[in-house]
Amino acid sequence: MKAKIILLSIFFSFAFTSYSQTDANKENPSQKIQEGQKASEQMIKLIGNVTDSVTQKPIQMGFVTIVGTNIGTLTDQDGNFVIQAPVGAKQLAFAAKGYKPLKAVVDSKKEMKVKLVPKDK
Repeated sequence: MKAKIILLSIFFSFAFTSYSQTDANKENPSQKIQEGQKASEQMIKLIGNVTDSVTQKPIQMGFVTIVGTNIGTLTDQDGNFVIQAPVGAKQLAFAAKGYKPLKAVVDSKKEMKVKLVPKDK
């Protein structure tokens, strides 16, 4: 009987200690918000327009991605796009069905006018 009491007290003291350490290691929710704010401060907003180089018409549903990341967006019905890019982003890649893909350098003005060349038929 004495051995059972000792085993139970060891078990409960271990369980309590584990719970206390786990609880103490939890992140403060306000830290998560601050980290999120820091991450968003390190992003820049890039805007632009993608058109056909021959007809000058907007390219709808074109892919715009940041080279080296998995961040991307699509152009709207007017060929416009908005994308949040990391501050160090160097290139955007543009692609659309029926057009040759293009990479363009991200410049300081943060607004881009892109013309895609149709593929030969």
